[in-house]
Amino acid sequence: PCTEGPCQNGGACVLTGYSFKCECRNPYRGDFCEEDLCANDPCYNGGTCEMDGERYKCKCRFPYTGVNCEE
Repeated sequence: PCTEGPCQNGGACVLTGYSFKCECRNPYRGDFCEEDLCANDPCYNGGTCEMDGERYKCKCRFPYTGVNCEE
């Protein structure tokens, strides 16, 4: 199944028995590495979006705080 290149956005295809799974590069997620949670630029005021497990996290520039650097 990996010969067809099912993983998107630079994800690596790993065989698991008769199936496969995609190991995704940050910030991509999903079965085929098709989801980018940072694509919509959720961080305000110059904050930087990065993945933290299955969620995104904003690194805020001083003096901003809040989940999306909105405070």
